[in-house]
Amino acid sequence: MTRAGRVNEEMALERMQYFVERVFPVCEEHKIRPACHLHDQDAAGRIPGHRATVGNFEGVKKFIASRTAPTTD
Repeated sequence: MTRAGRVNEEMALERMQYFVERVFPVCEEHKIRPACHLHDQDAAGRIPGHRATVGNFEGVKKFIASRTAPTTD
């Protein structure tokens, strides 16, 4: 169990989206290229309450689909 309680896949994607919406504009401003890597599948079994939301191709596709690319003027 995490300190936030149980975090399902939908909640995890919402939290990642929240982070991306706030951090990526700053990255773009400073010409930093952020990246996302696959979560460790083994951690899901070892860490209570942990889900490997972006631990496979389907998860990565969901993450990408959930993200709206920031626009630059």
